[in-house]
Amino acid sequence: MTLRILFDHNEVEFFAGPDENSLEKFANSEDLEGYNHCTFGGYLSLRPALYAAGDGSAMFKNFRYRKMDGK
Repeated sequence: MTLRILFDHNEVEFFAGPDENSLEKFANSEDLEGYNHCTFGGYLSLRPALYAAGDGSAMFKNFRYRKMDGK
């Protein structure tokens, strides 16, 4: 599974699919301005994280965190 999280101007959008070429956008996006401005831990305190819950195990690999091209 491939998950892409796009954070642009305090709005986050989620895309998921079996591979990089087959991503579909989740139905809704979220405005995170309140979390990113002086709410938790100071200005620009929002940070990405990966989390797995439940029985069994999970492996995260090929994690990349980068600036979007052209921005």
